[in-house]
Order: sequence, then structure tokens, then C-alpha cells
Amino acid sequence: MEDLTEIDRFLRSVLFQLSLDVEYYAKMKILKVIEVHHEDGYKIVVDFLDDLQKK
Repeated sequence: MEDLTEIDRFLRSVLFQLSLDVEYYAKMKILKVIEVHHEDGYKIVVDFLDDLQKK
């Protein structure tokens, strides 16, 4: 039983770190796309919120 607890704890820590890495690289990719296309971040948010209100 203790072995399963150790495996669970290890798997949880690995998956948590993996999810943090995926989140970080996704944010960096989004920022890079915005930078390349010279987008205004505030305008993107305003457009997104306007689109939500329309639905």
C-alpha cells in the first residue's frame, strides 16, 4: 500500500511540473505570435470581451 502512495505522489509531482511547463510554453508562444504581428494586447482583450457580450 505504501508503494502505491509513493507512486501516486511521484506521478502527481511529475504531472504538476509538466502542466506548469506546458502552460509556460503556451504563454510564450502566444506572446511571440502577438509580437510578430505587432498586436495590441489591450485591443485583443477588448475584442474578446465584446465578442463574449454578443453571444
